[in-house]
Amino acid sequence: MDSQLDSVFAALADTTRRNVLRQLESGASTVTELAQPHDMSLTGFMKHLAVLEAAGLIARSKEGRVVSCELEQSALQKLLYDLEAGMPFLFINQLDVQVPQTTALNEVGTGRVRVILGVSGQWQAGK
Repeated sequence: MDSQLDSVFAALADTTRRNVLRQLESGASTVTELAQPHDMSLTGFMKHLAVLEAAGLIARSKEGRVVSCELEQSALQKLLYDLEAGMPFLFINQLDVQVPQTTALNEVGTGRVRVILGVSGQWQAGK
């Protein structure tokens, strides 16, 4: 589990790769469509896709000369399950934190925020 989580977090650590995942939220896209908004060579962009695919976050398919990518929903659901099982509480003390794609619940009287990972949404969490 740890090596899989390591590869997922390494993949998510890069802004370009997070943006690719956001692009794929609306459905499958060709590599050309995905690469267009990014200011880099196609070779460089393909390396980002390889990292996402190795982490199990996307799946690539080829039809003729066209390569398409789509989110690997089962891998994302497994990641959320593994995180909940392995790290049920992430505590943030006395901070105002923007927590993208999570839900935060104040734990009354503790001065802490319980962060629950979710699939979508954007919430502001704070003490």
